[in-house]
This record gives sequence, structure tokens and C-alpha cells, in this order.
Amino acid sequence: MNAGRNNIGVLRLVLASLVIVGHAPEMVDGSRARDPVFALCRCLSLGTLAVDAFFFVSGILITKSMLNALSLGSYFTRRVCRIYPAFGVAYLISVYALGPLVGAHPLASGVYPLVLMAVLRAPPDFPGQLAGLHYPALNGAMWSIAYEFRCYILVALLGSLTLLPRRRLILALAACALLGSVAATYSAPAAFLTHFGQYGHIGSLLGSPVAALPLTAAFLVGASFHLFREQLDRRLSGMGAMVCALFAVASMACGPHVAETGAIVFGAVTLYWVAYLADLGRFQRVNESWDISYGVYLYGWPVATALLWFDRDISPLALGMTALPLAWLCGSASWVLVEQWTKDLFSRRGSRQRLVSGKVVTVGPTSKASTSGAVAIAIAQLPTRTS
Repeated sequence: MNAGRNNIGVLRLVLASLVIVGHAPEMVDGSRARDPVFALCRCLSLGTLAVDAFFFVSGILITKSMLNALSLGSYFTRRVCRIYPAFGVAYLISVYALGPLVGAHPLASGVYPLVLMAVLRAPPDFPGQLAGLHYPALNGAMWSIAYEFRCYILVALLGSLTLLPRRRLILALAACALLGSVAATYSAPAAFLTHFGQYGHIGSLLGSPVAALPLTAAFLVGASFHLFREQLDRRLSGMGAMVCALFAVASMACGPHVAETGAIVFGAVTLYWVAYLADLGRFQRVNESWDISYGVYLYGWPVATALLWFDRDISPLALGMTALPLAWLCGSASWVLVEQWTKDLFSRRGSRQRLVSGKVVTVGPTSKASTSGAVAIAIAQLPTRTS
């Protein structure tokens, strides 16, 4: 691989595309029989694994973002600017443009849809919308965005408490989340977690605990991989990544209690190798300067829904193959018109400070002397390798 470059862009685009490819055939008749992952384990889908992989990659990137943040406010500003504008535009299009075309009457619900948008929830189900479809949701893929933003808050909390650089602690938290994910596959713990999520406002704050556990686990595994990146870069080989991929497939075939957790643990190794160590040649440049993956994910579902609404006889293959390039176009438009202007909107404002092990270090570039002095202070306060 070229020094200083990675395959994150192309990997994220592939994952977003897999969500569409996995969802579209099932949207036709509600059957998962065509899904290769479901055929293997009878409990997961291609879309589920792609979303888990998204959270793993986000765990790497967001942990890096927090550790390099100028301040806690800077970190949150960047996260909000990256998530909210594109989400808001896609939400408004799904509700107020697509909705009336498919039988919904969103204006009759007043500001309620906008309240859901503000907290990153998927659009509500309006009476009469998408009648006759197996999945009558205007944008069924948006449900995961709120869970991802909660992971951003978790990283901010760990960072502000000076816990994020403690590699073994983050690894232990990831292990606990993985064990919780396994427990949630059994009926009694799942019922308890569901009841817990319905208590007070817990569900509104955390979402469904059963859904949150594997996503948070994947995210924390990604955070751990970032913290142990030097060891991974030094020891991980292509053969090791291939073996882990085989273990991931084997674990998915071992039943519902270990399928998703095994896929996260072993698949994470393979994904890390693909993202940072594999030499993909020219494919390395795909989605590198234009990161359309977020937009592709946001628009894949409404595009497929619109196609299915206006052509009820479309085949599952035709739906997937038509929705995919159209979602790429929508993702490109989202990047050009929204995301590239808003993702770094406030990144250069405010004082230039950096959070290092929970302490704020000023690194203002007023002169070479001040810059080198600030760097020396930052290096002195970095955690030791034994942390």
C-alpha cells in the first residue's frame, strides 16, 4: 500500500452498497431466502453484517477523531456537522417529497416528524403510506444513525474522563459488550433488556438495548483496534486476515447465539487488514476524495421503495441492480451539494487546543518555537505503552 494512504473510502462504499443489495430483494416479498448470509446461518442478513462493519470502521475513525480533537467542543461540532446536514436533507426528501407520492400525509402530523429528525430517528409511519408493500417504511435504513451518534457520545464521555487512551480498559468494555450481545440472543435476557428499554425514558435515550449491544460492541472493537494499531500493523498478515475471515464464516454457521458476535470478532480482523494493510492498487482511490458512502446509505432505501412502489412487478434482481446505481447518484449529489460544505464547517474556528490524555494542550501555530514547544508538551503527556 502507498504510504500514508488507506482503503477506508472504498470499503465504506462497498459496505453501503451491500446494505442496498441485501435489502432490495427482501423488500419485494419479505423473503430472506435469496440472502447468502441468511442461507448460511438463518439468523443474520447481509445488511445486518454490513451495518455491523460500518460501526466497526466508525469505531476506528471516531476514536482517532476524539484523540486528535482540538477540544471536546471541536469534536462534537465535527460530528454534528458530519451527521446532521446530510441526514436532515435525506429525511426531508423521504418524508415531504417521497411521502405524498406514496400515500402519506406528513403535513397532517404537524412538527412531530421534525422532532424525530432532530433526534436522528427514522421517519414515522403515516397512515396509508406504501399500502401493499412488505416494508412500508419511507426510510427504513435511518434507524441505525441514532445508535451511531450514541456511540459518538460514548467516545466523548470516555475521552473527557481520560479513559479513552487506556487500551486495556476499552478492550474490556468491548468484551463486555460482546458478551452482552451473546446474552441478548437468549430469550430470558432479551426479555429483560426489552423491559429495561421500556422503563421511563431509557428507550428514548438508548434505543433498543437488544439492538444497541451488537452495534456498540462492533464500535468498541473498532476503537480497540485503533488503540492497538501499531501491534496490528506489525503482526497482521494477509494470511492471518484470510484465516479470520474463514473463522467468521464458520462462527456464523454455528447458530444464532454466536453468529453475530463471531462475525464481529473475526470479521474485524479481516476488515482492518482490508482497510489499512491491503494493497488495492487503483481501487484505493475509489471514494477517496468524494466520500459518497453516507449518502448512498441514506438514499438506498427510499430509492428502492420508490422503484418498487411504481413497479410492483419488478424482480428482486432488477430492483437491486437499479437501486444501486441510483443510490450512487444520490450519494454523489449529497456529497457535492451538502456534505463537502458542511463536514468541516466550524473546524477552523475557535482556539487551537488539543485533548491529550484528557488534558487540554494549546498548539496555536503562532511561530515555529511555540509550535515545537506545544508538540513537546503533548508528547510528554502521551500515555505509556503499558496503559
